[in-house]
Amino acid sequence: MPTRTSPASSTLPSRAAPRTASARRARTSPWCPRGRASGGVARVRAAVEEACGRSLEPAGEDARGPNRTDHVGIYRQKDGRSFVGVVVPGGRVTGAQLAEVARLADTYGSGEVRFTTEQNLIIPNISDPGLRELTQEPLLKELPYNPPEILRGFVVCTGIDFCDLALIDTKARALPMTRALAARLADRKEPLRMHWSGCPAGCGNHQLADIGFEGTKVRVNDKVVEAVDVWVGGRSGPEPRPGQRIMENVPLSDLPEVLEYLARFFPKQRVARARTQ
Repeated sequence: MPTRTSPASSTLPSRAAPRTASARRARTSPWCPRGRASGGVARVRAAVEEACGRSLEPAGEDARGPNRTDHVGIYRQKDGRSFVGVVVPGGRVTGAQLAEVARLADTYGSGEVRFTTEQNLIIPNISDPGLRELTQEPLLKELPYNPPEILRGFVVCTGIDFCDLALIDTKARALPMTRALAARLADRKEPLRMHWSGCPAGCGNHQLADIGFEGTKVRVNDKVVEAVDVWVGGRSGPEPRPGQRIMENVPLSDLPEVLEYLARFFPKQRVARARTQ
């Protein structure tokens, strides 16, 4: 009667031995997930230094501060000239406005215009004699360099107009609502970042804002309407952290009341959190 040999007791082909040794080395390598988990950054750093044959300079301390760098306002450049950063409310600008920005850049600057990650514009290289005249230009009433804090930290994704993923018309809904809030809270001095995303993809970085809104749909009285989930407490920078979702499926028709409450509440909440850290 023939006997069967179990896999555990069988002899592996000789060619398998190098593979086994190679797999073992791979599992303990600092480049594989298990190796990194067991040794962390220090082990990866040691491996890089060994491969390079020299010590690596440490990263040093993070030079970023808590102050925001949105470049909105008038600032002095190193060469003695100035730049003016203006807010584009909701990130929506017309062709006529862009043509006027180009004219202002040619007239008062060096013909250069820069765009920021917060959907705003910068006109650099302005000499002192032209600075006062530039700030009196009518366009800077539409695209202000000294906006209310509510508008200064306002970012909106492109929305349903030009994005197939968006669930709500972010720009058409968010901008009038935010302008009305800015008028009611005109005396507010504390910075406030409010970001809108039309879907969970989060192109508006709603999870990194003081108050963030994520577009969704909800059924109300047998009718599907636009709504948002509300996030708070997110931030980027030297100590980043994602926001927390505190409300879900808020119809946009109900949002103005919620929005004003959050805007008034958030400075107190930020101070209380800072005292406990």
